Amino acid sequence: MNKYNGSTKQQHEEFVITQEIADLLGIPEDDRALMKTDSMDEIVVDGIVDALVAYGKNREQIHKIAKISMLLSRKMDTEEAQDKSIEKAALIYDIGNLMVDPTIYKKGNRLSFEEFETIKKHPLLGYELLRAQKNKILDIGALLSAEHHEWYDGSGYPYGLARKEISLAARIVALADTVGALSSPRYGRQTIDFSEIFLHVQKRSGTQFDPAVVEILMRSKELISDILEYGFTSREEEA
Repeated sequence: MNKYNGSTKQQHEEFVITQEIADLLGIPEDDRALMKTDSMDEIVVDGIVDALVAYGKNREQIHKIAKISMLLSRKMDTEEAQDKSIEKAALIYDIGNLMVDPTIYKKGNRLSFEEFETIKKHPLLGYELLRAQKNKILDIGALLSAEHHEWYDGSGYPYGLARKEISLAARIVALADTVGALSSPRYGRQTIDFSEIFLHVQKRSGTQFDPAVVEILMRSKELISDILEYGFTSREEEA
């Protein structure tokens, strides 16, 4: 984690709400003084989700990505799955988008070099914003923000990390993000059939995605399909 000036595992004595995130989420001045304990992280997470939806993100897609991340994390027995912190953190990792002109995203694949360079700034913008709050959930969200566009083969951004240089949580969320995005309509693009989504990620195993995470996803196709279609799964094998 030395690339990001610290570890997500550090302990914080109190929750800190910075002026920047309070203004971004529209938290009233009178409420900011109350937000001093970890029990308030849900208010901030909910506020970030609301802000992302107002920005143009799909609320259902956000929650489906979080649930898929939680499912895969549980299957891989990650530390973040034990207290469900990854599910909350996977709701907020895209916060850096709030600092990018939304009209750029609406252009789809017709981006200029300069516009794409602007978009590539959002992982670290999100990292810095979440990291400054001094809260475990937001720390994990910060890590996910910084690394969710890194590719397993090292060809991603912002740092070109590869394989285990990328945290397992981020490798999981990167895959969940793609699955969730492909299953949702987006600026002139229709949704993609579930079978095509699974084929897409299989083809990118070892390049964009960690093969171990892809393998777990493929073993959990029915559960993932339930989440994509209904937003949840109640199958016994999820446990």
